[in-house]
Amino acid sequence: MPGLVMEVAMSDLKDWREMEFWCLRRAQAEPENAWKWQGQAERWRNVAHTRIADEFQKPRQMTAGPMEMGPNPITGKRQQQQS
Repeated sequence: MPGLVMEVAMSDLKDWREMEFWCLRRAQAEPENAWKWQGQAERWRNVAHTRIADEFQKPRQMTAGPMEMGPNPITGKRQQQQS
Protein backbone atom coordinates (compact mmCIF):
# COMPACT_ATOMS: atom_id res chain seq x y z
CA MET A 1 0.00 0.00 0.00
CA PRO A 2 2.80 2.56 0.73
CA GLY A 3 4.05 2.06 -2.84
CA LEU A 4 0.64 3.03 -4.21
CA VAL A 5 0.58 6.19 -2.09
CA MET A 6 4.04 7.14 -3.39
CA GLU A 7 2.93 6.52 -6.99
CA VAL A 8 -0.10 8.78 -6.52
CA ALA A 9 2.08 11.47 -4.90
CA MET A 10 4.56 11.31 -7.78
CA SER A 11 1.72 11.47 -10.30
CA ASP A 12 0.30 14.54 -8.55
CA LEU A 13 3.74 16.16 -8.47
CA LYS A 14 4.17 15.54 -12.19
CA ASP A 15 0.74 17.07 -12.90
CA TRP A 16 1.50 20.16 -10.80
CA ARG A 17 4.83 20.69 -12.56
CA GLU A 18 3.10 20.34 -15.94
CA MET A 19 0.55 22.98 -14.92
CA GLU A 20 3.36 25.29 -13.85
CA PHE A 21 5.11 24.97 -17.21
CA TRP A 22 1.83 25.30 -19.12
CA CYS A 23 1.14 28.59 -17.32
CA LEU A 24 4.64 29.85 -18.11
CA ARG A 25 4.17 29.02 -21.81
CA ARG A 26 0.81 30.78 -21.73
CA ALA A 27 2.50 33.85 -20.22
CA GLN A 28 4.86 33.94 -23.20
CA ALA A 29 1.98 33.54 -25.64
CA GLU A 30 -0.10 36.31 -24.00
CA PRO A 31 2.26 39.11 -22.96
CA GLU A 32 -0.68 41.33 -22.02
CA ASN A 33 -1.76 38.76 -19.39
CA ALA A 34 1.72 37.51 -18.47
CA TRP A 35 1.30 38.73 -14.86
CA LYS A 36 -1.75 36.50 -14.45
CA TRP A 37 -0.12 33.37 -15.90
CA GLN A 38 3.13 33.90 -14.02
CA GLY A 39 1.12 34.14 -10.81
CA GLN A 40 -0.66 30.89 -11.63
CA ALA A 41 2.68 29.22 -12.38
CA GLU A 42 4.00 30.36 -9.01
CA ARG A 43 0.89 28.96 -7.33
CA TRP A 44 1.43 25.50 -8.88
CA ARG A 45 5.13 25.61 -7.95
CA ASN A 46 4.21 26.42 -4.34
CA VAL A 47 1.67 23.58 -4.25
CA ALA A 48 4.36 21.13 -5.40
CA HIS A 49 6.98 22.45 -2.95
CA THR A 50 4.53 22.33 -0.04
CA ARG A 51 3.56 18.75 -0.86
CA ILE A 52 7.22 17.68 -1.08
CA ALA A 53 8.00 19.33 2.27
CA ASP A 54 4.96 17.64 3.85
CA GLU A 55 6.10 14.23 2.60
CA PHE A 56 9.56 14.65 4.13
CA GLN A 57 8.16 15.75 7.48
CA LYS A 58 5.79 12.78 7.88
CA PRO A 59 6.97 10.12 10.32
CA ARG A 60 7.83 6.93 8.48
CA GLN A 61 6.50 3.58 9.60
CA MET A 62 9.39 1.38 10.58
CA THR A 63 9.47 -2.13 9.21
CA ALA A 64 11.40 -5.13 10.45
CA GLY A 65 14.87 -5.29 8.98
CA PRO A 66 16.67 -8.47 7.94
CA MET A 67 18.41 -8.84 11.33
CA GLU A 68 15.09 -8.71 13.18
CA MET A 69 13.58 -11.53 11.19
CA GLY A 70 14.50 -15.11 10.53
CA PRO A 71 15.30 -18.08 12.73
CA ASN A 72 17.86 -16.31 14.98
CA PRO A 73 16.86 -12.67 15.48
CA ILE A 74 19.31 -10.43 17.29
CA THR A 75 17.90 -9.06 20.55
CA GLY A 76 19.39 -6.97 23.31
CA LYS A 77 23.00 -5.80 23.47
CA ARG A 78 25.50 -7.23 21.09
CA GLN A 79 27.78 -9.76 22.72
CA GLN A 80 31.51 -9.13 22.39
CA GLN A 81 33.72 -11.94 21.20
CA GLN A 82 36.81 -12.76 23.25
CA SER A 83 39.99 -13.64 21.40
